[in-house]
Amino acid sequence: MPNPNDIIVFLQRLIAALEQAPASPFNARQVATYRDEIAELEDLRDGHLTVGQLGTARRFFNSLPAWATYGT
Repeated sequence: MPNPNDIIVFLQRLIAALEQAPASPFNARQVATYRDEIAELEDLRDGHLTVGQLGTARRFFNSLPAWATYGT
């Protein structure tokens, strides 16, 4: 399982880069999404959520079901 702290640091870097870029509606939406993901990852790290309860941050913990790896 990925380390939530590593993902939080990664998202904070993305936010910093977007805040340095020219303002745009896309950048503002991305920053808001990344902040939501950070809040969820902090809850996961602190034991308030399980991976199964994640919403927006779920993309960092998705795995392929067994049927999708058949033959690999």
